[in-house]
Amino acid sequence: MTRVLPAGFVRSSLALVVAAVVVGTPARRAHAQDPTPPAGAAPAAAPVALAPAPVAVTAAMPLAPSVEAPKAASATDHDKILGHWGLEAREIAKLQRTPGQDGACKDNCPVAVNALGVRRWYQPDRAWSAGLAFAIGGGSSSVGGKTLTWDTYMGVGPTVGMSFLVANWKHLAVSASPQLDTLFFMPGGTRSKTLLVNARGLVEGELHLGFIGLPAASLGLSSGVVLAFKAVTKPGDDFNTTKTANEWSFGPTGPQSLWGLVTNMYLRFYF
Repeated sequence: MTRVLPAGFVRSSLALVVAAVVVGTPARRAHAQDPTPPAGAAPAAAPVALAPAPVAVTAAMPLAPSVEAPKAASATDHDKILGHWGLEAREIAKLQRTPGQDGACKDNCPVAVNALGVRRWYQPDRAWSAGLAFAIGGGSSSVGGKTLTWDTYMGVGPTVGMSFLVANWKHLAVSASPQLDTLFFMPGGTRSKTLLVNARGLVEGELHLGFIGLPAASLGLSSGVVLAFKAVTKPGDDFNTTKTANEWSFGPTGPQSLWGLVTNMYLRFYF
């Protein structure tokens, strides 16, 4: 059997519940805002104020005065052609062609055999050189309406050498130059044949034309000593035998007069 509570009792109970809620709410708020430590608890540590980090101050150091490096010595003309190829032509020997054919020279008809060679300074004080000597020629003459053909002469042979720099000035270089020449010469097809070997010890002066703006061009002149060996083979009287003569000599070589200074000078061009 369900019992019905009086309406006045219900209203009174609700009023008590609402009043309890209203009274308890501020207390809980105060407790949350002011947390008081319980009795006997250690007091909370006071906050420590952090000191600002020290700022490093660097004093500006004065810059050292700039010092210019000493200028390199002015390069010589020889320094400018290092590693380049030098082209030259020089005389190797003078040999006799067949006498009695040229009326202009009769029995003394020398032939100048020249070599075309190259030189390269592969180090500031050292160079090598190599070349090929060659000569070929002939001619004819007319006597009493009759044409006479001369013997055709021919000469060929290699030449090699080294150069060691001794002194080097602005436009002039001086070097010691050992050189070896080998030459085979025939004055005519059936005439004598000559084998010539020259071992030279030379001192060479090379004047570069840098004073007129051409350091790659130079004039050269050499002088020294030469040890020469010459073997001459001639046909015998019956053309079935041969006659051989060997000759050696040692002495100075180079220009021996003012005119020799001009005729023995040679031109070299580096590229």
